[in-house]
Amino acid sequence: MSEVSARSSPAPYNGSPSQMSGPGKLVVKNGEYRFMDSYIWSTIHDNLLEMQQIIDQETSDDEVYQSCDSPIPHEDVDLLLAKTSALHLEDDIPLPFQILRLWQVFLERINPLTKIIHTPTTEQLIISAMANHSGISNKSRALLFAIYLVSVISLSDDETLATLSLSKDEATQRFTKGLKTALHKINFLRNYDMTVLQTLVLYLISLRGRSNHDAVWILSGVVIRIAHKMGVHRDGETLGLTPFETEIRRRVWWQIIVIDSMYAVTSGLKPMLLLPSRCNTKIPQNVNDTDFSADSTMIKPKEGPTDMAFVLVFYEIVHFVKDHPITDFEYLALGGHGLEPGTPEYAIYLDSMKEMENLAEMLDAKIIQVEKQFCDPSAGIVHELALRLRHWIVREAKIMATPMHKTPEWGTEVNNPQDNFYRIWLAHNENEVAIYEMAQRGNLLHAFKCYLHLDSLLFLAGQLAGRSPVGSFAERTWRLFDRFYYYHEHLWNLNQRLHLQLARLLLKAWEAREQTLQDINAAVDEPDFIPKLKLAVCQTEIMWMNHRSLSSQIPIAGLQGSPINLTQIEGDATGVILQNAMDEGWFPSEDNQGIDSQTPILPIFGFFNSTTSW
Repeated sequence: MSEVSARSSPAPYNGSPSQMSGPGKLVVKNGEYRFMDSYIWSTIHDNLLEMQQIIDQETSDDEVYQSCDSPIPHEDVDLLLAKTSALHLEDDIPLPFQILRLWQVFLERINPLTKIIHTPTTEQLIISAMANHSGISNKSRALLFAIYLVSVISLSDDETLATLSLSKDEATQRFTKGLKTALHKINFLRNYDMTVLQTLVLYLISLRGRSNHDAVWILSGVVIRIAHKMGVHRDGETLGLTPFETEIRRRVWWQIIVIDSMYAVTSGLKPMLLLPSRCNTKIPQNVNDTDFSADSTMIKPKEGPTDMAFVLVFYEIVHFVKDHPITDFEYLALGGHGLEPGTPEYAIYLDSMKEMENLAEMLDAKIIQVEKQFCDPSAGIVHELALRLRHWIVREAKIMATPMHKTPEWGTEVNNPQDNFYRIWLAHNENEVAIYEMAQRGNLLHAFKCYLHLDSLLFLAGQLAGRSPVGSFAERTWRLFDRFYYYHEHLWNLNQRLHLQLARLLLKAWEAREQTLQDINAAVDEPDFIPKLKLAVCQTEIMWMNHRSLSSQIPIAGLQGSPINLTQIEGDATGVILQNAMDEGWFPSEDNQGIDSQTPILPIFGFFNSTTSW
């Protein structure tokens, strides 16, 4: 990997966006180019690259662990470009009672956080599909498959099996194929309308956490161009459209802005930079679906809470960010910590941080008024989540805007810009877990945990391994990993190389922490996931040895060449195998899968990227 970089210390801010955001970085790997104008992502990238080099220096080629991971079917292999002429939609249609159940799931788990369809109108389509699915137009069938797909994504494995008698992977593949087939039958790049646009938006939502974010950001560009060609970026009132059309277009356009911004930031780019010029589409109105229809001559917004609460609060936040340069401050906020106190540059940096904090307070005051207008805490979990958006975002902005020498940890846990970066990233992840815990109460967890990035976990694990094993930051980080392993079941699949690397690094870090606590006669409070992780790594080692087909008598390093019979491994031998696994390098060799290329995003707005994006 090589880098073509123009990064430098932050220049004094004189109002120029380029000085606020920095020149960016171009990363070249295997002849491929990736540009990033996010100082945050560049910093994470540098940290992970440094970690890899350090581990590689300590690990010989012979010691590199060769994982036997199975190939993962990435959704971005073809996205919507596959040829599907030989496929038949009838092969993938669910049964009528299954259609009804998936529709109910959509209404409970997807619709409250997206609001891009008109429920009564779509419900008539659902009824028609239950009666005669094959008699529906291909455009409508594409929308139906998008609803089925995004609903399945929100189900657990057990729920999917109970609902469809299929595994979640099988159901996902079936409905993805049905969706793509329907879109290709209508030639969606030429024949598009609002139904097709809604289908594509739901498809983009379904891809979160399942596909490469760079690839999906590129696909979102296609969706933006279709919306642009349809004039959705211009408000329907100025175009003389009906109230119904105007309202639906507003809902779809603002969801497109959110999705594209989210994928831009997760690709290391600034949000909302490539939207069509002269956009004037208004934020949707505060009105329930049941209060307007295609025949409405006027849509009167409601005073008080409605089903639109979450998206309206969210869109007001997005609108504020669109009109104010608050996200541009990340370059100064993070890079400026290395400036010398007393210099003119440092004074400008402090002024910029004060301006950033003022913008956060402006956002706080604005959204408080929006909450009073749209939200009711007694109206359920969706309203509760809407009421927490402001708190989470403003907290992260203020944490980032706090100069490191003014933090409570200054002089103890925080002594340099690297420590401060860790402080900010740690607080961001604690925010994520708080969101998980609230969303879980309303079966909405799927919407907030699908943006977990393994590279961000590797960064945190690297901090545990490379810093003092004790202290408040270490304790907070271990608590975080305990929750991450609780909420993200896929991390336990150690057949995937990056999962195994993470597990082994964590166990090494825990071994050092445990020894340090014992040395100082302190209590060892082992996180719940650690003993389970030890067992999982041990089992993976045994499976790997079987996979290598070396015979039933396999010499294990560390046993003076003595063979171990796999059928008799138990007790201390298991521990020896585990130790052997931990002693080997946790980064793969050059020709294997490297660090996850997905971009972890720090504040200001985790809502455009990480666990809080819809």
